Amino acid sequence: MIVDYFNAVNDRDYGAAWGYLGRPMRAIYGATSPDHDRDGLAQFSLRMDQRVRCVRVTEIVNVGSADPQISASMGIQWYRVKLDAEYVAAAGALPAFYKASADPHAGAPPPLIMGQATSL
Repeated sequence: MIVDYFNAVNDRDYGAAWGYLGRPMRAIYGATSPDHDRDGLAQFSLRMDQRVRCVRVTEIVNVGSADPQISASMGIQWYRVKLDAEYVAAAGALPAFYKASADPHAGAPPPLIMGQATSL
């Protein structure tokens, strides 16, 4: 799912990329509720267009964390993601850590990216 997210960002398919983001991640872009998803997607698309020229995942590693929400049995894990990315000048860099929720139980919601961080 994380690779698919970055593939969508690289392809500038921001609607598809947005679909991989959970509510906490969407709130970063102003979508604090489902009623604001359109505005959040517009902000997300604008930021990605202004900051990222291209991006490709080169490695994903599961990392331990003191985060109390982490639960292997519920599929909530932090991952360190190495990226081969080209950024627009002075745009900064994408975070290296992503929290994903992929509950393996029947009837669980689809996998989503629930958080990001520059360090753990």
